[in-house]
Formats: sequence, C-alpha cells, structure tokens
Amino acid sequence: MPGPAPKPTVLKIIEGNRNKRALPKNEPRPRGDLKAARPPANLTDAQAEVWRYTLDNCPPGLLTNVDRELLIAWCEASELHARATRLQAAKDEQARAEGGEELLAKVKGGYMMSPYLPIINRQAVLLLQLSGALGFSPSARTRINAPEDEGPKDPGAKYV
Repeated sequence: MPGPAPKPTVLKIIEGNRNKRALPKNEPRPRGDLKAARPPANLTDAQAEVWRYTLDNCPPGLLTNVDRELLIAWCEASELHARATRLQAAKDEQARAEGGEELLAKVKGGYMMSPYLPIINRQAVLLLQLSGALGFSPSARTRINAPEDEGPKDPGAKYV
C-alpha cells in the first residue's frame, strides 16, 4: 500500500477534522485501558519492570487492550537491548584490561565482531518501529493532540 498510513479516526476527532472529509462510521473501536493491566506471566522480572515503567509513563488512554501484544514486544526488545548493551560493556571492559580490541570477541585464530552488536542493533531498530506504532516516539507524539481535559465532554472519548 503506497503512501503513509491513514490517521486513526480518534486522532482526527481530537485534532479536529481539518479537511472536513466524512469520518468512517463503522470503524472498530478498541476497548479497555491497558494502563491498569498487570504484566503478563510470560514476561521475565526485568521485562515486567519495563511493562510497569512504560504504563506508568505513557499518556492516559493511549494504549488499549488490543495494544497488549505490541507492548509485550516493546518490553522484550527493551530488556534484551539493555541486557546485550550491559554484556557488551563488560566485554569491552575485559578487552581494555587485557589490551585487546573493544567491540570484538577473541576467537581461535584472531578476532571477530562481538555477538552482542547485532542484538543491540536489531533491538534498537525494533524499538524505533514499535515506538512509532505505540505513539512513544517524539515524532509520533507530534501527531497526537490530546486535550487537557479528558472528561466525558471529549468527543474522542468513545473511541479510546
């Protein structure tokens, strides 16, 4: 599908329908607020901590129950990125102490790229993709214009 993804109807309502085009009438509306959800049992303790931190710091009403799997992927990628970064830092420290090369792993017959670097890079890419999908990145937040008062008078309240 060419071109940018269409803007969700709830965002058109919150921001105001600038183009005055007809809004979809039968668009599915996700239910529930994920903010109150407990971390899934399949997450590790470190991933569950990322879950709690993320929900404590994301805007109210941003994530609904249908976003659960995206948030799980976010937590897994975030924790794996942090763990691989810590392991790489320990490898680099060991290499400095031994007079070896940082970012490389010593193998039989010489050196090769550290196995942690592809993990770090892949998880960083995944986090960037998920941050846009979840509305976490600064550029994604510029497209969301949440009203200050999210009370019942909010015209988009029935969509979130």
